[in-house]
Amino acid sequence: MPYLTGAEIAERLTERFPNLPEVTVGDGDAEIASAELDGSGPFIGGRLAEDQELAFPRDTLPNGDENTEDDVPDAILDWVALNAAQISRDEAPGIKSESRSGLSVTYSGATRSPFARRKSGLLIPWLRPGYATTEVASTFNNGYSDSFAWWELPTP
Repeated sequence: MPYLTGAEIAERLTERFPNLPEVTVGDGDAEIASAELDGSGPFIGGRLAEDQELAFPRDTLPNGDENTEDDVPDAILDWVALNAAQISRDEAPGIKSESRSGLSVTYSGATRSPFARRKSGLLIPWLRPGYATTEVASTFNNGYSDSFAWWELPTP
């Protein structure tokens, strides 16, 4: 069961991100995006209900307060919608450099999609301190670390 259906994602993107390109998202892409979100933890707190299938809503809010509402936060729904749109458009992250057997090539034209740029940072308040997803680590490596200076990335 996904957080949003394909139709709900299209509606959400139109309402909340009107400047993004129009995209049609299937329910399969919505399920994949929901599964990717749930695999992006560990998240703060625990699931709000013991029998809850998805990772959200959580029993703890980012500020540490107890959560009693069973609504999924807008930032989480935005992330799922943006990720599903990115999946449906088959957008892979831009490659900036490659290296194999001592040979290294750096490209100058790699950019992030408008969907990836908008979803960057939406999960950070919900992640358990001391952990970072690939997306968060990538944000740091691309020079956007100032606003997240409190975050502690694990050492490999």
